[in-house]
Amino acid sequence: MAQTPELATDILAAAPTLPLTADVWQKIVETIGLSTKQGQIVELMLRDLSDREIALVLSISESTIETHKERISYRTGTRGRMQLAMHILAVSHQIRQ
Repeated sequence: MAQTPELATDILAAAPTLPLTADVWQKIVETIGLSTKQGQIVELMLRDLSDREIALVLSISESTIETHKERISYRTGTRGRMQLAMHILAVSHQIRQ
């Protein structure tokens, strides 16, 4: 599948948005200690994009996505998207208090 800016835009338009402000999201990423790219990947994972879609949107390979996901898992102590989502929710509650 060829990468096009239009395809990336269509993917993002179809994905649900996160109920977090950009400021709160940035604080979550910083609190967890993720890189900017890892934060982008987590955001897109939480928006229910597949690894292939994330790769298309960020213009990186699926194997790079896998590498980042392994590092995200290690950093957060989570396995899988559901545990990651729960971890993000817990961190967001801590930040908002």
